Amino acid sequence: MTEANSNRNRSKHARSHYGREELRTVRSVKRRTGGKNNYSKFTPMDNNESIVEESEDEGEEEDDEQEDPQPSSMAYDALLTLLDDESDHEQFHAEKEKALKKLEEEQEIEEEELQEEDEDEDEEDEEINLEDFESDDESHDDPFDFHFNEEESIDRMINEYESSGLKVKMDRKVNHNGYNILEYLPSTSRCLNEVKKLDKLRIKKKLRDQFSALDFKDELDKQLTLDIFNYKNINYQYYTRETDYQSLYLLHALNHLLKTRDRIFDHNNKISADPNLEFKDQGYTRPKILILLPTRNFCYNLMNKLIKLADIKTVENKKRFNTQFYSDFKIETLNGNKPKDFNEFFRGNSSDFFTLGVKFTRKSMKIYSMLKQSDIIFASPLGLKMLLDKEKNDYLSSIEVTILDKADGLLVQNWDHVKQIFTKSLIQAPKNFEELNCDFSRIRMWCINDQAKYVHQVLSFSKYTTPELNNIVKAPNLQGYALYKPIIDDTNNVMNQLNYQLFQSRIINKNIRLNHMFMRFPSSSPMESPKKRLNFFTKVILPNVLTKSPYTSGTLVYISSYLDYIQVKKHLSESRSEFLAVDEYTSLSASSKNRSLFEKGKYPIMLYTERMHFYKRYNLNGVRNVVFYNLPTDPDFYAQVVRQIVRNKLKDEELDLNLCSIKVMFDRFDTLKLEKIVGLKRASLLVNAEQEVFEFK
Repeated sequence: MTEANSNRNRSKHARSHYGREELRTVRSVKRRTGGKNNYSKFTPMDNNESIVEESEDEGEEEDDEQEDPQPSSMAYDALLTLLDDESDHEQFHAEKEKALKKLEEEQEIEEEELQEEDEDEDEEDEEINLEDFESDDESHDDPFDFHFNEEESIDRMINEYESSGLKVKMDRKVNHNGYNILEYLPSTSRCLNEVKKLDKLRIKKKLRDQFSALDFKDELDKQLTLDIFNYKNINYQYYTRETDYQSLYLLHALNHLLKTRDRIFDHNNKISADPNLEFKDQGYTRPKILILLPTRNFCYNLMNKLIKLADIKTVENKKRFNTQFYSDFKIETLNGNKPKDFNEFFRGNSSDFFTLGVKFTRKSMKIYSMLKQSDIIFASPLGLKMLLDKEKNDYLSSIEVTILDKADGLLVQNWDHVKQIFTKSLIQAPKNFEELNCDFSRIRMWCINDQAKYVHQVLSFSKYTTPELNNIVKAPNLQGYALYKPIIDDTNNVMNQLNYQLFQSRIINKNIRLNHMFMRFPSSSPMESPKKRLNFFTKVILPNVLTKSPYTSGTLVYISSYLDYIQVKKHLSESRSEFLAVDEYTSLSASSKNRSLFEKGKYPIMLYTERMHFYKRYNLNGVRNVVFYNLPTDPDFYAQVVRQIVRNKLKDEELDLNLCSIKVMFDRFDTLKLEKIVGLKRASLLVNAEQEVFEFK
């Protein structure tokens, strides 16, 4: 036996002898049928946890201090180092796979240790004192009840909704404080009830003080709160608006968990008095909330906010969590010239590989609980997908609320991971019913009938929206969905703000201006768009840039889609055109060399991908013309790329901004991206007008 195992066994023996087994008092509620507590390992608030006294908490904290201080984040640091490695493409991928494999092995070891802990805890019963719980009477004005528990009403609506072909109708369009709120409902004869006033929301007693402390700045915050607590699907673009939307959805998640737990305990109590009673109040598995985040740093900040809102003094494994998720690294100390959004995204521990379970018991909150025994799962799409591919587990089968926070970061990382989680694992029927530890007589009928998608809520919060995010929230929720869109007019669009800043800096004036030319190409469908775009670029844009532009060198081609980038690169190679290319997979040495050659004018064109810009934000020298092959996904990238021309003007006084050109390719399916850059009215004009070329100076 190794020394580590020996210490672990001694710790386990000491805990069982002097801790839980000696200090606990048990008064468990059991179903009389069969003499077993059929819900003993399934309730959202685990009723198998024993009472933990202060002496034990201190002992567990000491155990945490003795844990290995070198977590999986160190393996990720090695991976980050590889991003600056001067190796070639194949070596980079080989080393990256090696680092990811190490991360995966470390996470597997953690899962095994957690399983041992939770198996020990499952052998113990937890004291159930009904005075600690708030009994919820079933109510027709509580969104939790009429959205999940009124099964007859839900079944009628589902049948009618399916008969209509899952059609939706716009219920209303509201304007609040610079936002358009578009609300859609199923095309059915009647809809589920909806609470329309904040003081009518049924907030659990333990959370009322925290809810009352929320700062509702205006009607927009109030409407967002109502839509969240009414279980609508929401796509909220915070854009430049500063609001504490995270506290809203965390309180909603806690309120949902408390209601689920108290309802089950209340039914347990009634069944113990009358075994003939039957209730439908459960799903297949315990986890109810899934939160997807792009990095560990965002997870760290959100977890601390959750601990504060939950108002729980005992948090198990917190030191371990801080060690593996916290970092005081500030990327702005390396380069203070990076944009604000870059510094925020890469601050702290920017690892995008993690999956973390959180379990609430009567008096404590446990981080690093087994996923199948957790109430909330925090994860990055990469970490969760790799775990699902390896384990093929069903712990996402009964998720009732899914939250995508900082969803713009998820889009840049790899949206395919999110799609696979939603289509292959989330609210999918379990594949192995024999392994489920639940009371099938208490599983809700809409869950058994594979209709969970009609009550599953999706909340998306991002800086900007895309068709992908809109499609996620347009899932067939019986409560409908709401789109929160900031109103972008002629004054607050990106292009006008850029021009105003340049005018204030005296870089442009009445005689010196930058020429923005938007050129629309014909396309009949999104599927046809990539082919039409490439044809327009090769037949119209490229000849114009190479032969008719005053500056025939220094043309930067910005491409937001990697697939489009591959096509353009292939075409230029086959046509033997002189060009350079810089993408996210280019080694540091090759990237530096290509940027240097471009600055010296050795090559007329350089291809530049959006993901490369997102991760590096290079200041590119020698840029005289910009071609946006696609509109940037993040509207701020438009201004950042155009400023490359301005930077070169400041270095080269002979550069004439009037002769520099900015050409933007778009089709009628680019409306969402156009809105942020030129404004809503101009975007509509550009897409629908008969003319195909528009010039802004």
